[in-house]
Formats: sequence, structure tokens, C-alpha cells
Amino acid sequence: MDAADGKVNAFVTVLPEHALDAAKRADEAFARGERVGLLQGIPYALKDIIDVAA
Repeated sequence: MDAADGKVNAFVTVLPEHALDAAKRADEAFARGERVGLLQGIPYALKDIIDVAA
């Protein structure tokens, strides 16, 4: 992602440490047999493409 985003600047904020921490917590929850939801442990990117400022 870093190589591509450096060329197109698609993301304003990238939080790799947060993503790795969330993935670790999801792995630990899976190991304990906990299920939080259907997207538990799946990384995603949220893209704001609509200007909502008034």
C-alpha cells in the first residue's frame, strides 16, 4: 500500500500501528472462541468520497 499511495495519495490518514493492534486483538479473541461479528479480523479502508460540508 505504501508504494502505491505515495504515487496517488489516496489516503489522508493511515494508522498501521492501530491496524496491527486490532489484528492482534482479533487473533486473541478467535483463540478464546469469541465471535464479535462477521467482519471480525478483516482489515478495511474507509474512503470519504462525498463532500458533506454545508
